[in-house]
Amino acid sequence: MAGEIVAAEPTVNFLSYDDMHRVLAPLRLAIVKVLAGQGALPIREVARRVNRDVQAVHRDITTLVNAGVIDRMDNGVSFPYERIHFEFDVSAAA
Repeated sequence: MAGEIVAAEPTVNFLSYDDMHRVLAPLRLAIVKVLAGQGALPIREVARRVNRDVQAVHRDITTLVNAGVIDRMDNGVSFPYERIHFEFDVSAAA
């Protein structure tokens, strides 16, 4: 109520480790790494940088956009951050 300004940190949350792993499977994580801090890149350029088929990369990009991990822009796709930080808890099964 004091009106203090608090810096917001963008986050993406997953309900489980399995959900995170499904969305950020190794080939998709490679896409995110290529995009990190690069600004918007056309999908064809992303495919070239990860050395994969454009259609397969397009499918993976759609999954990443739908999960809120990357952004679709007029001139391509973007992950406007320099780094990725993972934090998760592991607890005993119920």
